[in-house]
Amino acid sequence: MKNKVGIVLLGAMLATQVGFASPLTDYSAGKVSLDLNFVADSKIKVTNKVADYPNSSLQYDTKQHLDFNLTAGLGQGFGINYGSISADSGWAYNSDTDNVSKYKVDFREFNLLKSLNKQSAVFVGMVQAKSDYTVQNPLDTSATFGVSSDRRTLWQIGLIGNTPISKDMNAYGAVAFGKDLTSYEIGLAQKLNKNIELNISYLEKRVKNLHFYDEAAGSFNQDVTFNGMHYGVTCKF
Repeated sequence: MKNKVGIVLLGAMLATQVGFASPLTDYSAGKVSLDLNFVADSKIKVTNKVADYPNSSLQYDTKQHLDFNLTAGLGQGFGINYGSISADSGWAYNSDTDNVSKYKVDFREFNLLKSLNKQSAVFVGMVQAKSDYTVQNPLDTSATFGVSSDRRTLWQIGLIGNTPISKDMNAYGAVAFGKDLTSYEIGLAQKLNKNIELNISYLEKRVKNLHFYDEAAGSFNQDVTFNGMHYGVTCKF
């Protein structure tokens, strides 16, 4: 049992959620961390929950994009965090419906953090998730249909942390869970000086049951998974 608990804790220490690239765990008043990430290779997997095509899935390659995260210390071991990811895909062919489609995901989140020690913290927060779905007849580009999901607000709890693996390099990460929401990220941060770090990480985020409605298409849900490599710089003040 102790071994299992140890494995879970180790995994949490090496796993991060949007907003914690090279995570700030010192929440002294005035401490600030800004993360800017370049996403060159990411994917969106969409699982449809439509009566005519139950549980059919399609994967999209996203365009290159930037995301950012901001964390600020409040004092007394508490901090706040805001993060944003917005990714557009190119066109993908769907053999089930004999058409092409493209997809956009938008995640925004706000978290309240509590430091446990110099290397770890817990958090609670909310994630707002929204998708845009565009379908087109490849033989008639004027036959285009677009629909957006409701912006869904989901609550989450999680754990973040980092651990040194050399003098100037840390492994970092977090895990987060909530109803219809899971997320994790693992990464490495290379310290350049006391204020600047370069980082590389892999992120995966899944949201279930995004709801769409359109007069022509009716009502349907989709499960969305976003994953990919992030390359960034973290500025800590």
